[in-house]
Amino acid sequence: MEFKYEIGGRIFYQKPLVLGQSKQLISILKKLELPYVLNVSSLILTLGDKIAGVIAILMVEEGVSLKDKKVDEIQDIIEENLTIEQTIKVIEDFFDCNPIASISEAVIGLTEKVQKAMTQATLLTESALSSPEETLPSEMISSGDTPLLNANPI
Repeated sequence: MEFKYEIGGRIFYQKPLVLGQSKQLISILKKLELPYVLNVSSLILTLGDKIAGVIAILMVEEGVSLKDKKVDEIQDIIEENLTIEQTIKVIEDFFDCNPIASISEAVIGLTEKVQKAMTQATLLTESALSSPEETLPSEMISSGDTPLLNANPI
């Protein structure tokens, strides 16, 4: 799925995020406190003056590869040309392009698998560590043995 926009006389596309874009977004988003309820208006308010930079990360100009794109140049074009209505549309399209609920479910599933594997590994390690130590025969006393008493001669 992709979305096409004309911004400042240039054609841009928004497609599902790739890892490089995710990395760029995370560097911005980790500095923000995201709202509990994530929707277009709460996201726009939270991003504040960083919104043009975020949109620049999302956009790919027609005929330009992701690794060759100039985010700062795209950000300038967005700041000078993107209307509020277009901004809302870009954010809505982002959620259509990148179904956060599906991604979240996949991450939760992966987390559960990792936790299960770690729990199993921990149990195996604890089991190996809790095995009884070896006892040497000289240290063993059978139930029939009685300790020697110091017999004092009279």
